[in-house]
Parts: sequence; structure tokens; C-alpha cells
Amino acid sequence: MKRSYLFIIVFFLALSNTIGQSESRLTTADKLYGLAQFWHGAKINFAFFDQVPDLNWDSLYYENILAVQETKTDYEYVRLLQHMCHQLTDGHTRVGMPGYLRSKRNKPAIYTNIIGDQVFITNVINDTISDLGVEEKMEILEIDGMPVHEYADRYIKPYTFSSTIQDQQVQTYAYQLLEGWVDDPVLLKLKSTTGEVGEYELPRNLIRHHPPGSIMSFEMLEDGIGKLTINQFWGDEFQSVFDSIFPMLAQTKGLIVDIRDNGGGNSGNSVYVMQHLSHKPFYTSNWSTPVYNAAYDSWNRDQEWYGEPGERVEPDSTITPYQKPIILLIGSRTYSAAEDFCSYYQQADIGPMMGSLTGGSTGNPTGINLVKNLWGQVCTKRDVFYDGTPFVGIGVKPDIPVDWTVEDFFQDKDTVLESAITYLKKRT
Repeated sequence: MKRSYLFIIVFFLALSNTIGQSESRLTTADKLYGLAQFWHGAKINFAFFDQVPDLNWDSLYYENILAVQETKTDYEYVRLLQHMCHQLTDGHTRVGMPGYLRSKRNKPAIYTNIIGDQVFITNVINDTISDLGVEEKMEILEIDGMPVHEYADRYIKPYTFSSTIQDQQVQTYAYQLLEGWVDDPVLLKLKSTTGEVGEYELPRNLIRHHPPGSIMSFEMLEDGIGKLTINQFWGDEFQSVFDSIFPMLAQTKGLIVDIRDNGGGNSGNSVYVMQHLSHKPFYTSNWSTPVYNAAYDSWNRDQEWYGEPGERVEPDSTITPYQKPIILLIGSRTYSAAEDFCSYYQQADIGPMMGSLTGGSTGNPTGINLVKNLWGQVCTKRDVFYDGTPFVGIGVKPDIPVDWTVEDFFQDKDTVLESAITYLKKRT
């Protein structure tokens, strides 16, 4: 990273504090220690340095020593570490915002998304926002007087943690775009569905009322086709919820499994589901991890890796696994343990995957207590499909690519789902 660019980042952070928080609980010594902890933790544990061949991690650490000492607030400091972490380009390697700062930040009570190169409001979840005239399907043209993409490039993307372009789009435009200090409203220039353009000042201090999502759900669609939507692979009750739904699958002529919005969880739950959906054995992912050998370092030898092949998994012998036509829906929000599920699904060879590239990030991160209430994590493990096909940093590729367009969005049309229904109708 060039010093001039680092100066710009630090200068921006100093400006952002004039409208944000000025809390400083960390001493200069604390900040330097936290920087060293993160640098060292990544240096010995990070599993993907080969995917950032132009990054000199030691030089980046050295360049940040002075910058850390010049930060005036804890927020500036954390953002500097996040920008440093961003350059590792890994979705499972992160620096978190401490609770005493996170509690003072919020987003307006709306949801946003990018479709093509346009950014839209996809959901309004507070009546106060609706009363301002803000509606779903409005396009965001500007944020605080700046074109939306310019704003995202300057203030959001440099602090995201992602392994792929498609995941960075999700992190930037769906998850973090409008986050700011809770007492600072955001000014949006919006275009309505009828083409009218206006400015709206949205508060960030509203409760974001939104019904909590379920672990999974099942519904019967047309012609005996069932749809199993799995929203997450975590939760102590995951397997019991699945067990309550599984008998319903027997009534279907074909099954759609939708994990497009599944952000991951426990890969053991992914295996559990596959043992019920596949009548064939399958293999889990191959994995490897860096191993530090002090003697190798003294001899100037390359450090080695330890790895294990995927394990063979048999279908659950206590039940009759699903044996009718099946299709798996995936997308850019399919992430982590949900991508592990894609790996198992591909191994089972029971049906195609349809949709778009997944987020492209999985692995096993190790937590790092940087200093006091500040934490980070570094991905220590790299997974590939059992046949050796990489997907971290790429995304799992669908067998049948289907894109969701702006026209689909305006028509409330789920083209991916409709295509899956058409596919199964021909096979049932």
C-alpha cells in the first residue's frame, strides 16, 4: 500500500470523527499492541496469502505503525485495522467493531440491494420511514450529496471483508451501505418507480423492526413440487426443526432446496441434511492449513501445509432418504457452511445447482483478542471440492446459471425459482 493512499484513508477517518463519536478508551500503547497482534496472528495463521500475491504483509504492518499513533479516536483506529484487514481479501478474516462503538451505530430502517449496477430500496421496515414517502423499489442515486457508487467506493468498500467481487457487492450495497452514527441522519436522493426524483433525510435512530427469520421452511408449490428453504445452518434446534419437516418431503414429486440467502453456520448440520436428501454416499471437502516450523524458518525453507482428504459419508440408515428429482438454488448470499453444503451436494450427484455464483468464502477462523474489547479473526483453513476444484475466492459455480434482473425485481418475479419449477416439471 502506498503511503499517499494511507494518508488519504487516515485523513478521511479524522474528518468522519467530526460528525461521529470521539470516544478514546485505548492508549497509544494499546493501539500498537493490537496492531502487532493482528499482524502476527495473520502472519502465522492466514491460509490464503497466495491469493494476494502482490501484498507484502510485513511492509503493510510497518507502514501502519506511524498511522496508528496518529489516530485520534478508537473509531479511527478500528477503521484503520479494518482497512488493513480488507487487503487480505478474505470473508472469514475480520476485525470487529467493539461493543461500545457498535452500539452507537445503526442504519436507517430500510433494506437495500444492488441489481446490475443500480441500487434499490428492497424493503421499508418502519412506519416512520414510510411516512416520509420512502417506498420499496425506489432507486438510490446519491448518498449525502455523492453519487451512490462513488460513496460506496470511498467510504464502504475499503473496509469490507470479502473473498470475491460478488460477495463484496453484497457486503457493500446490502449490508453496510447506509451504516453511520445513530444520531446522524443520512440524506438520500431517490428516484421513484414513476421517475420522480427527490431528497429524503432518513434517521438512523429508529428500531429496525423486522420479523426474525426462521431456520427453515417448507411449502408445496404447483404440480406436487415442494420447496425447502434453509435460511441458516446454525442453531441448537436445527436438526430437530429439519426432522419435523422431513416427513413432508415424501409427499412431493420433486424438490427445490433453496439456500440462496443462507449465510452459513455449522457444517455438521449441512452434512445432516445431505444424509437425508441423498441416497448415495458422498464426500466432504478436502482441507488444508498452514503449519509453522521454527527449524524450517532457521534453515530458510518454505513452511509446509497439513491437509486431510474429505471423509466419506453414508446416507442415514435409519430413514429412507429422498429419492425423487431435486434441484439446489444458490446465489451470492450463499456463504460459508452453505457453500460446504454445495460441495457435499456436488459429490452426491443427485441434481443440478441453479442460480448464480456463491459468496466464495468458507473455512475455520481463529479468534484473536487484539486488545481490551477489540477482537479479530483469521481464516486458518482452506477447503476445496473433493475433486480438488477450488471455490474460495471464486464462488461455487451453478450448473444452470440464471440471473435475476432489474425487470424481475420490478415485476416481483423470482426467475430462478420459476426456472427451477420448469426444470422439475419435465422430470416428474
